This record gives sequence, structure tokens and C-alpha cells, in this order.
Amino acid sequence: NRGGDYAAGERIATQAIDSIDGAETASVGDALGSALMVRAVSRSAEGAYDKATDDFAAARAALTTTGNVRTLALVDSNFALMQMERDRFHDAVDGLARSVDYFHRLGAPIRELLDRNKLAACHLALLDYAAAAADDADLADLAMRVEDPEVRSDARRRRAEIAFALGRTVDAESMVRELLAGPELSDVVRGPVLLLDAKLAMARGDAAGAATSARSALALKWDEDDPRAYATTWLVLARA
Repeated sequence: NRGGDYAAGERIATQAIDSIDGAETASVGDALGSALMVRAVSRSAEGAYDKATDDFAAARAALTTTGNVRTLALVDSNFALMQMERDRFHDAVDGLARSVDYFHRLGAPIRELLDRNKLAACHLALLDYAAAAADDADLADLAMRVEDPEVRSDARRRRAEIAFALGRTVDAESMVRELLAGPELSDVVRGPVLLLDAKLAMARGDAAGAATSARSALALKWDEDDPRAYATTWLVLARA
């Protein structure tokens, strides 16, 4: 699916499933679970969410019998991402809680941090600030064990969003300033950081500053990666 041809991905995965299904060895169970996950991701990308949900469930069932924790983690992570894209944050939380636990047990801090970041986003969307506060501590700890600057910066961005949601505006301002002054960020990270900068400016009554940050965010290429936040940036600009 890396080339974006999800119909082809679904077709190839279906062929693999048809050739594997019915066999009863652990290695075949792993292969079946992986193929079902690939088809689920393809179907999700095509908008066939009910079929994708069935495939994710079947993949989880196949992999649970084999004990393949790494692929189980990927199944839960991808299922949660699908639910987040559909604004079904309650459903996403369950999958992410499992994948975070799996990646922790596997000693995979980057994957754990990526999914912990998504989990925090869900808690913020659900206005579950107590859970978000707990996420903040976990994000800070994990970021210390990850070297990838993009992943670390995005985790810090999420921590700034949590601080803002919890009313810790001084902390949020400090993290935003550090992010914008630090190493070059991709548009996918810089855009949301500038949106938060605009929100902070509005909170302190600086409409001109909010408009400047919002316009800077809208000039970047991140609308397809986070359409909800991108749309929110337009609203902030309109209010400024």
C-alpha cells in the first residue's frame, strides 16, 4: 500500500488470505493475521469501514492464538488510527491502550511514543483531562528515550496542547516558543504548533498575533494529515 494503490493492496491481501485460510499451524496463523491486517488497512483507506472492522477483528483473533505480540500491536494501532479518522475516539482509546502496552513490552519506545501521542490526542478530544495529564508524564518520559527529532518534537507539541487544555498557559507558551525556535520542523508538526500559538495569542487578547500565527499555519502543507486541526485554524483566523 505504500504506493497508494489500496485496491491492489486489497486484492493481493485477499489472494493471500484465500490461500492461507483453513490451515492450522502457528506460522500460518501469523501469516493470516498479517494478511487480514493489510486488507483491513486497504479497506479503511477506501472508506469500506465495516469490512475493515471485520478484518481487524479477524486478524486479532488469528494472532491471539499465535501470541504474535508485535503484529497484534500493529493491528490495534491501525484499527485505532481508523477510528480516530472517523472521530470515534472512545473506540480508538481501547486499541491504543493495548498497542501502547504491547510496544512497551516489546521494548519499542518510538512506536510506544507514537501511539501514546495518539492516545493523548484522543483523551483531549474526549475532554478527559485527568487521562491527558497522565499522558503528559508518560510522553515526557518516553521522549527522553527516543532520538528521532520529529517524533520528539511532535510529542512535545502534544504536551503543549495538554498544558493549554489544563490551563497551564505559561508552560504551553514555553514549549511552543522552544519548538518554533528549535530545529526545523516538518509542516505536519509546525502547522499544529502554529495553531496552538494562535490559540494562546487569542487567550491573552492578542488578535493580531493570533492572525499572524494562523496565516503562517495555513500556508503550510498539513491539511491532509490533520484536516480537523487545519479547519480549526481557519476558525481561529476568522475570529481574530
